[in-house]
Amino acid sequence: MAGFTAAASPVTVAAGLAVLGIGYLIGLVIYRLYFHPLARFPGPKIVAATYWYEACIDMFKGIRGQYYREVEKMHQKYGPIVRINPDEIHVSDPGWFELLYAGQPARRDKWPATAMMLGTTLGTFGTVDHYMHRKRRAANSALYTLQNIASSEPLIHKHLARLCEVLRSSNGKVIELRRRFIAFTSDSLADFAFGETFGIQDDEDAAENCHQTFNALTSAAPFIKQFPWCQSLVKQVPLPVAKLLAPHLSKRVRDQAAKFMAHEYAELEEKHEPRLNIFQAMQDSPLPIQEKSIARMADVATEVFFAGSGPMSRALSTGVFFLLNNADALQRLKEELNQAIPNINNIPQGKALESLPWLSAVVRETFRISTIISSRIPLVPQEDLVYQEWVIPAGTPIAMSQAAILLDPNIFPEPREFRPERWLADNEAQSGSEGPLRTDLDKYFVPFSKGGRKCQGQVFATMELRVTLAVVFRRFELELYETIRERDVDNQRDCFLGESMPDSPGIRVRVLKEYAY
Repeated sequence: MAGFTAAASPVTVAAGLAVLGIGYLIGLVIYRLYFHPLARFPGPKIVAATYWYEACIDMFKGIRGQYYREVEKMHQKYGPIVRINPDEIHVSDPGWFELLYAGQPARRDKWPATAMMLGTTLGTFGTVDHYMHRKRRAANSALYTLQNIASSEPLIHKHLARLCEVLRSSNGKVIELRRRFIAFTSDSLADFAFGETFGIQDDEDAAENCHQTFNALTSAAPFIKQFPWCQSLVKQVPLPVAKLLAPHLSKRVRDQAAKFMAHEYAELEEKHEPRLNIFQAMQDSPLPIQEKSIARMADVATEVFFAGSGPMSRALSTGVFFLLNNADALQRLKEELNQAIPNINNIPQGKALESLPWLSAVVRETFRISTIISSRIPLVPQEDLVYQEWVIPAGTPIAMSQAAILLDPNIFPEPREFRPERWLADNEAQSGSEGPLRTDLDKYFVPFSKGGRKCQGQVFATMELRVTLAVVFRRFELELYETIRERDVDNQRDCFLGESMPDSPGIRVRVLKEYAY
């Protein structure tokens, strides 16, 4: 009995558990390297053996968010298909994008680790299952119809007019565009999607808080990408503690959306909303009652808000920079706008601006060169997919890079140059339903992705970018202020959104004058 007691001492038990743990890890590495379904795919052994290689590169190397550069190096060494972690395949071939990011009837689940990134497991982005995603996406679709977007344009015009007032009153002071535009896009998006503006443009403290919120979210993205489950923990933090830990995040990310939706949901039965919002769209959908809970509405609203405000502020800022940095492109745009908008005080309808070839080309080129989404978004096909001589087993997460396609020199010569003319049709064979714009490049225009998981807000975002650039450059003469492209504009970090250097002061401008006519 004494011998048994000695054998069961805490030290012995701990040593035994340590041996078992080490044995398990060794066995896991051996399995991943030699017996895993992806064992024969090209790629470095270290990334096949462990997730920690990616985690260390993304979280600790240099300015963080750098694993996408490692993936680029892997493709240069191993070819167009590589294994980039123990379970995931990455393909670099623009012609294959529409096969992977396909529409119906292809079944494409989302990899759970990616779906968890925003912490919105009940939202559309956070839905893993293909069929559930299709139902939830359909419930949102009424908000994004052409008719509803067109009828909502006066809302955008109202907030755009307020933006112009802010620019007009700047009196030559330096303006940081991301901060200014995120206040505008947040107000216009909230009015469009929630039926209630946040009034951020009217409150400088709120504008700064909103800007800091997005900075905090993007800065945390490399960590969240490696440990997505931490998002669920954040949602469990009591509100007073959350305010102490992240004062700029709590109001917009959780408390504001949840309180607003709780009120809205309670009121839906009592009054008819004259203008559709995301809550009414979900309420009117054929989804079962459990899919119309306050918690799910909160998740959907969070996705809509953050997808429609932060990325658009980056696109607007980038578009303004490249126009101010390209005198010929800017002059051509101003000449076109002067003819199309003779009354400088008029804010034209987006539909009327669609016929302007140079503005349309500028909008396309802005979305292309901004490469807003920098992170890969793996999908999980439920059937084997064949790439060249490789058969990728069903159930394997597969990803491609939208940014790599948008900056591919074989598709877009001199891809890092702002050249709107690349989108103009030279002949009838290149033009199509969009008039003067080329349609032969449509398959490679992927800032909003493709297929069943494509961004639902593409039409709204395009309208907002088109109208905003038109009005700002029709009314104001701007100049860049101490803005360095490599530091302040170009994507240097993968923070889900592409972000500039951490020490960037932003894209800054001054208003030189407001045109009188």
